Amino acid sequence: MIRTRVRNPRPCAGLTTALAVFFAFGPAALFAQGPSDGDTISVEPWQANEVLSAEEFVAPPGPIAEAALAPRWLNVSLSNPNAGGTWFMDEVGDGPVGMDTFSKPFHELGGMFIDFAANRDRRLTIRNNVGIDLYSSADGRKVSVDVPDGARVSGPSWSPDGASVAFFAHFGDATHIYVADAESGDSRRVTPRPVLATMVTSFEWTADGAAIATVLVPEDRPAMPVEPAIPMGPQVKKTEDGDNRLRTYASLMETPYHEDLLEWHATGQLAMVGLDGDVTEVGQPAMIRGIEPAPTGRHVRVERMTRPFSYVVPVRSFGGVDEVWAVDGSVLVELDSEPVDTGIRDDDDDDDDSERRQVAWSPDGTALTFLQMDPAPPEDEGDAAADTADPADEDEEGEGRRMDHLM
Repeated sequence: MIRTRVRNPRPCAGLTTALAVFFAFGPAALFAQGPSDGDTISVEPWQANEVLSAEEFVAPPGPIAEAALAPRWLNVSLSNPNAGGTWFMDEVGDGPVGMDTFSKPFHELGGMFIDFAANRDRRLTIRNNVGIDLYSSADGRKVSVDVPDGARVSGPSWSPDGASVAFFAHFGDATHIYVADAESGDSRRVTPRPVLATMVTSFEWTADGAAIATVLVPEDRPAMPVEPAIPMGPQVKKTEDGDNRLRTYASLMETPYHEDLLEWHATGQLAMVGLDGDVTEVGQPAMIRGIEPAPTGRHVRVERMTRPFSYVVPVRSFGGVDEVWAVDGSVLVELDSEPVDTGIRDDDDDDDDSERRQVAWSPDGTALTFLQMDPAPPEDEGDAAADTADPADEDEEGEGRRMDHLM
């Protein structure tokens, strides 16, 4: 059965932990430590058993409440400058998330927590801010970005020229991308339909600042799968031969219905959204979990999740492919392909440190660059080389150093 949770989670994990510690050691510990300056600190003792047996929310002692509720969100840090260093950005908070937001129902699927009413990762629903302020480095002027009514914001990102800020606007039933002018703070929506922020929880500017790469809810999206009223069969999990280093996970998929629901939540339409709202759809809807547009905007590196799924590992261990797509949707090259990682290792599964690493677009957007280490020599050649090698050319494990190349 799908875990559609409607519950009252803890409003603040740290606060609850503090309460637990206080219940166990609080009055005794506070009085035992004593004031360091000779003053007397009066803390009314709690009856821990009475508080716990009441099974309801209670206010902690004053010192703990003051520490937990200190208005840290009012601090301003002049970080996140634009490209020219002429503006700094500060996200404006308004304190801990409320229980009305924390208790919104969500789907739990193999370690993914999805706000299904708004088509986004639950973290975007509970971790966001109320506004964005911009500060001029020239004269200290503050410009407050115009945030649409009823929206929360996250993920603000400067345009390449530093003149605009794009950000997610989270509404109760959807997420959209807005773009604001730094000088005036005026903003406008650029996404004609909602963003699908379940697996790809950010967006990317193209190098010329003319468009934003994102994943949208597909236009002709089918209805969300409905959980069968009667189980279609038993839960089936199979063991595999080999050395299994699989750990125990708290959240796993359990039924074919879960698989269908995950695919529905993950399938989105890659799109290049112009600042005028014009949308260029790239390829067909797919289970996209990562995007990186080329600086030219003509190609996009796409990471797709692939079936089969698994009931023994979370979604982050599912298989996938890494590809380069043209804006017409054609797949130009497959960079990598990985099956689902079920924790099984075999003799041929040694760490391959000669694989491509740190793959990224070249500055002109015409190629991909990566680091690659020289392959390890065969064992007999390696032994012979070790006999004549200079100790200074050996790594910490006594093996010959292999050159790393920028490709």
